[in-house]
Amino acid sequence: MKRIFLTAFFVFGSLQASAVEFFKDGKPAPFEKGALVERWSTAGGYSIYTGGDLWRIVDVTTQVAGAINNADEINRGTIVLVNVDSNFQDQAVQVLTTNLSSASMDQFVTGSPCSGTHIVAVNKARGRDDNCMTINVRSVQSRPRDLLVFDVRIVNFKSAGRAYVVTFHILANALNFGDTTPADWTPAGLEASAERKALIARMRTWAESLQDAANKASDFSKPQDVFDNIPSYKTLAGNP
Repeated sequence: MKRIFLTAFFVFGSLQASAVEFFKDGKPAPFEKGALVERWSTAGGYSIYTGGDLWRIVDVTTQVAGAINNADEINRGTIVLVNVDSNFQDQAVQVLTTNLSSASMDQFVTGSPCSGTHIVAVNKARGRDDNCMTINVRSVQSRPRDLLVFDVRIVNFKSAGRAYVVTFHILANALNFGDTTPADWTPAGLEASAERKALIARMRTWAESLQDAANKASDFSKPQDVFDNIPSYKTLAGNP
């Protein structure tokens, strides 16, 4: 999401909130870039996390998950949302992908989304259902200095081709840790700072709540209230 974090490129003032379904008949619904996303908006009928923040729509696209052997093709949709500060500078980006079509009940996506090295990895997979949350950090080139970004990724794949995959790219600036580097978030770096270690602990608690909510959101019933009690990512911020 480098291009989003380097500039705030919309004029937001006159674009109002509205509750919409971002996909209709398997295709992106008409939308206005920069418009506020209202609480009851959905993607493929699935609930979208807002956390009480003003998220704005950036992009809406569709993809087809390739069929393997006799598997059914699955249509998926992706929305990209951005949250900005009072100066319209990017603070966080949310990328959500859901299934727009279904398949036979015994069709699953198989993978290991929790594999690899992460600051945090929580694997709650059950049977053939994937349910993983990871936290990582990276640096994005910018001027006058690079930007540090936390990536919180939640992956849910279930029967019938269901998918609910959401990634939050949160600027460390938004959490009052903009003067840190990736090296500060290694195991050694965390042990050296009680403040950084406490932030990761808070972020893990917040992200696990999102993980559990996303798992419920991907049920066949598509409940709309699963994110209601999960606060803004901004509550993770440390002292300035």
